[in-house]
Amino acid sequence: MKRYIKSAISDMTSESPEVHLEIAKNPNMRPADMQRLFNLYIDDVNAAGGYYLREVARYVFEAIADNPNTPEDILRDLIKCRDVGVLNALASRPDLPRDLQGKLVNSKYYSVRSNLARNPAAATIILDLLSDDLDWRIRDDVAGNKSATVELLSKLAKDEYPPVRVSVAENPNVTDEILETLMHDNVTAVRRAMKHTWLNRHPGDWTKFLGQ
Repeated sequence: MKRYIKSAISDMTSESPEVHLEIAKNPNMRPADMQRLFNLYIDDVNAAGGYYLREVARYVFEAIADNPNTPEDILRDLIKCRDVGVLNALASRPDLPRDLQGKLVNSKYYSVRSNLARNPAAATIILDLLSDDLDWRIRDDVAGNKSATVELLSKLAKDEYPPVRVSVAENPNVTDEILETLMHDNVTAVRRAMKHTWLNRHPGDWTKFLGQ
């Protein structure tokens, strides 16, 4: 199959959509060949503002968006698509440029914002914007991101939704000072998470919890 895929790359226009999909998934694709494949479906990006992709184009674009060898200029074209699957793949990329991350911050799709908020490669300014998302689940994703700064965690430690505060307490970047602010939280789950993190860092230090 690999040998067939390799030979098929040389004449993509004569191959079936199924073969195009397998080519798009190939992590060893050369950027020039990826561009040729993308160009076969470029009309789908331009038609109707990218909202209505043919099914075959959707699958091929998702695979291209997920392929680590996809060059940046194609990523910039793909972000014009409004298809949620394509945008989810882009939001999860560790190498997505910061300006393209910014285009996804206000996506109408929860899953796109969630993937971006959980992406450890998301820029600090992007996580900061997402920490103000009206959906508490997005703020929870930011609170659980291992790239969240101490400043962000301090802010989210005051979030009104307990699951967000639990994620702050469980984040490896949380400081002892932030943990201490959560020690007297009025929600048991938050206090339990705080205690678990504290005792992992300070084995045997039960003195803070006497009387609780």
